[in-house]
Amino acid sequence: MKSWHHGFSLIELLVVIGIIALLIGILLPVLGIARKSARQTQNSTQVRGIHQGFFLFSQGNRGFFPGVDNIGTNNDQSFTDGATIRTLNNNTDLAAGRSVTARFCIAFEANLFTPEYAVSPAEMSDQIKLWEDITDNYLSGDHLSSYALSQLTGGQSAREGRLVEWSDTNNAQAVMMGDRLKSEHGDPSVVMTQPETFVSIWSSNGAPPWNGSVTFNDNHTEYLPEPVVENTRYGNHTNTEPDNLFAGQNDPNKGVNGGRIGTNARLAVGVGSSRGFE
Repeated sequence: MKSWHHGFSLIELLVVIGIIALLIGILLPVLGIARKSARQTQNSTQVRGIHQGFFLFSQGNRGFFPGVDNIGTNNDQSFTDGATIRTLNNNTDLAAGRSVTARFCIAFEANLFTPEYAVSPAEMSDQIKLWEDITDNYLSGDHLSSYALSQLTGGQSAREGRLVEWSDTNNAQAVMMGDRLKSEHGDPSVVMTQPETFVSIWSSNGAPPWNGSVTFNDNHTEYLPEPVVENTRYGNHTNTEPDNLFAGQNDPNKGVNGGRIGTNARLAVGVGSSRGFE
C-alpha cells in the first residue's frame, strides 16, 4: 500500500499564520500589563523598604528620621548640621538635614538601603546620580533618588505639621514619600496648583495624570491613580480638604492648629520646590 504525504496548501498556511498573528496580538498587551504590574509591585516594595530604613534609623535618633535631630523653635535646632553629613558638599549649612539630598545621604551612609534601591523600576532620566561613598561629593541639586520626600520646614508652626511627622509616629494618615513628579508637562510656574497637569514616570507618553506609589507613616503603601489623597493628618491637624501631594496649599480650616505651613504632604525632590526633573 502506498502512503501519501500531503503538504500544506497556501490557504492552510495563511490560516496558520493568521492564527499566530492573532494570538500574538492578544498576548502582547496582556504581557505588557503583567510586566507593568510587576514593576509597580517592585516599586511599592522599594518605597516601603526605604521608609522601613528611616524607621530603623529613628530607633537610634530619638525617634526622628534622617535629617531631623529635634523639634526646635528654628531650623538650626531642628535639622542635622551639614558638617556631620560626610558625603554632602554643604557643610556650612546648619540646617542641611531639611534637604532631600541630605536625607538620602544620611540614609546611605548608615547603610539603611542600597543606592540602587532608591531608583524606581520606571526611572528613565539620566539626571539620577547613584550615591557613592565619597566625601564632599553631593550638592543639594543632585538627584540621588526617584522618590520625593515630605518637604520639611522648621520653627514653631511646624510642630503641627510635616516636621513632627518626620519621626516614628505610626500615623496612617500622613503621606511621607512617593514617586517623584515630572516637570515636562505644563507651565512650571502654575503646574503645582493644577493636579490635572501632573506627570509621573509611570505616565504613558508623557501624558497626565500623575500616578504612583506613596507610603504613609504606618508603613502601609498604596498605588494611587492621581496626586490627591483624602483624609490626611499631619501632627495635630486633620485636613478638611483633599491633600494635593505636591502642592503647598493650606487647609481652609484655620483653627488653632489649622492652615499653618506643613499641614499637607508637599512631596519634593529638592529644597524650596516641589517640582520634579525630566
